Amino acid sequence: ATPAHRSSETWLDVHGLAANRLTILDALRPTVIEQRSTFVPILNKHVASKVFDNIMTMRHVADDTGDVSIVNPQAVDLKAYEGKLASALAAIEDRLDTIVWSALPSHKRSRFSSKGPVSFTEHRDELLRVLEELRWPVRRRDIMLLAAELQKGSVYMKQSISLRDTSAANDPAGVKNILSNPDAMKATLRALTPSTSTKTTAKPRASSSASMKSRGRTPLPAGTAASPAP
Repeated sequence: ATPAHRSSETWLDVHGLAANRLTILDALRPTVIEQRSTFVPILNKHVASKVFDNIMTMRHVADDTGDVSIVNPQAVDLKAYEGKLASALAAIEDRLDTIVWSALPSHKRSRFSSKGPVSFTEHRDELLRVLEELRWPVRRRDIMLLAAELQKGSVYMKQSISLRDTSAANDPAGVKNILSNPDAMKATLRALTPSTSTKTTAKPRASSSASMKSRGRTPLPAGTAASPAP
């Protein structure tokens, strides 16, 4: 199918970043070591071993269980990852630019002084205005999905470069800052930790006899109806 007839959702199922394991999660996952914490009653908290602290760069503690994910960006070939990511992003960008350009009539293309597709990323606002004027001759969702995929890839690239540069400088504190920055890697590290739901264990209900005793009332023999309370 041509780009105009094949949905972006279907295309990304094959060529997208997640489909090709090119998210930053995929790059870091081989170095992740999961540690189960143990609850120590006398301390009233979860405790995990620190045996890896001197050789691994970053620890992430799951808030609800105290379990720990330990990540070591220095053990990942991030430069190779960035090369693969760049190739995938180039393919996504090419598809996006081609779809948009193919949807424009010649008199609209003339605005851009180009004989071939222009960059959607660089001309986003103007191209979106043109598509609105044309009442969207191409599926809006197809455009937005590809644009969002490019944005995610850009974030992954920046995170990888920052991690690689900071690791090369032997700056564990800097790596930790990148990984725990709320606007960058905090959500990523949480995703590396298996999701666990906090389970509430219901307390066993006291027997009716025990309940009555606790209120100062004498339990009745089996089969005897209780008289109404005064």
